[in-house]
Amino acid sequence: NYREKNKEDLQVRKKKYYDKNKEIIVARHSEKYANDPEVRKKSALLGKRNYLKNPQAAKDRSKKHKQKKRKEDPRYRINEQISKGIRRSLKLKRPGAHWEDFMPFNLNQLMKRLKDNFEKGMSFANYGDWQIDHIVPLTHFKFDSVYDEGFKKAWSLKNLQPMWAFENQSKSNRYKGK
Repeated sequence: NYREKNKEDLQVRKKKYYDKNKEIIVARHSEKYANDPEVRKKSALLGKRNYLKNPQAAKDRSKKHKQKKRKEDPRYRINEQISKGIRRSLKLKRPGAHWEDFMPFNLNQLMKRLKDNFEKGMSFANYGDWQIDHIVPLTHFKFDSVYDEGFKKAWSLKNLQPMWAFENQSKSNRYKGK
């Protein structure tokens, strides 16, 4: 009865406790999962059961989480944009392997390349005002898979640069050779 009557108060207290002891709780939780495969199985089953009870609510939670992360974390957003761009250029509907698995660079190297080429006023905080541009547009390359030479050149670090969104959109697929 007490729990039912004080549900909101208990949630607030539980949240305060978690915020105060987050590192300890996460460490304990991680250790528990690392050492006990049965716990991992039970947790996965519980998640699946909750999803089956109300799949739309689970999808909504996932969508909200992704939106929040996309807004707050530029690394996540850039990673997502590169992944989408690669899939789009290969005309793939679903992702296969992670893009870093077949590229000669990783997200950290890409972020450094972009940062090194920022124009005045650009930062990762205002990503969206600027975009990742292909110096030589994708339409100038012929490829069908990640193994084609054209794909490797099109998606090489040397062919990527930050560019203000309005410039990138007005540039379209035109290329003035350097």
